[in-house]
Amino acid sequence: MEKTHLRNKDAPFSAYDYKQEGDPYLFVSYAHADSAQVFPYIERLYKDRFRIWYDEGIGFSLNWIREIAIALKGAKMMLLFISPAAVKSKNVARELNYAFTNDVDVMPLYLEETTLPEEWEFLLNTPQAVHDIHASYTRVKHDLPKNTRRPPTLSPNQPPAQPKQRPADKAPALLYPQKGDILRAGDPNHIGPKEWDWLVLDVDEQKNQALLITNGIVEERAYNDEWKAIDWERCSLRDYLKNEFLDKWRFSEKDRARIALTHNENPGNTWGKWNGEQFNTPGGAPTDDRIFLLSVPEVLKHFDGLKLHKEKGNELYYEADKRLVSRFNNAGSWWWLRSPGYDTYDAAFVIDDGIVYLRGGGVQGGGGVRPALWLNLES
Repeated sequence: MEKTHLRNKDAPFSAYDYKQEGDPYLFVSYAHADSAQVFPYIERLYKDRFRIWYDEGIGFSLNWIREIAIALKGAKMMLLFISPAAVKSKNVARELNYAFTNDVDVMPLYLEETTLPEEWEFLLNTPQAVHDIHASYTRVKHDLPKNTRRPPTLSPNQPPAQPKQRPADKAPALLYPQKGDILRAGDPNHIGPKEWDWLVLDVDEQKNQALLITNGIVEERAYNDEWKAIDWERCSLRDYLKNEFLDKWRFSEKDRARIALTHNENPGNTWGKWNGEQFNTPGGAPTDDRIFLLSVPEVLKHFDGLKLHKEKGNELYYEADKRLVSRFNNAGSWWWLRSPGYDTYDAAFVIDDGIVYLRGGGVQGGGGVRPALWLNLES
């Protein structure tokens, strides 16, 4: 929408109209003195399709306090931009207390390091606090509620996506799969639901086995059902893959018999770096798995050539690579790795644009699942 339609001429976009549309949205709380820093940041989120309400959305004739209360109470999460000006603002303090009273989640975003009042320290004792909002933008996107983001839309000149053309169920059989091959329904080495394709990551000719990963996200789940320090051995996602996954997706007894038991090492995260500090997050004990997630070293091995990137002197991650891009429900989505992230409350993942994000995100978040396994090949 053009800025001429905005109540505040400096506002970068029109606030989300929750009264008309009714979808989940984010509420922005900030001190007006910080507008020059806040507006470019929320505009970036807006361009990334997040629904955002901020005080631009209050008409001149409306009751200011009432409109703030209604908008905040109905929000999925409040983004609280913290600065010395914010902690002095009575309006920001009211919004924080009202969010707490009405069980609205708060993500603290520090515009600069700020000493908090004692009551703020109590209310904002949360792992979601972000102290470098620009260097941590990827993490912020990950931690925001997914349902506050609009689905992607086609541009006027972009034709609608055509249904994926795949070979018929009687696809030509691969005599011996090679790295990079796609196994589709009808191939003698295809297992599981017919709708799934499998990407061959590696072949062990001595053992007559192939390492497969689904060629896309098959479902979304939390790495762990609750937010706590956890590793791959003990997380709820591994328990699900071990005890429920094959039944849920109706793998045949023949398919199950072909899945090899794999001994997985689970190295700690010593690859990431934040504010000059190298990570040293333990990865937990080795595990024996039939269905598992890839680790960071395995991604680097099987998707060779990934480039390490250093962002603003603070953070290390591997640059976007289209081979790692995955989709779920016709939209780009990120997917879990089994390796830990910045600490044991986080797990590493691959972002929807193909970045291997070493810092990771909170284990309780709902991320994509791309199961991997070693398959005994048909002779």
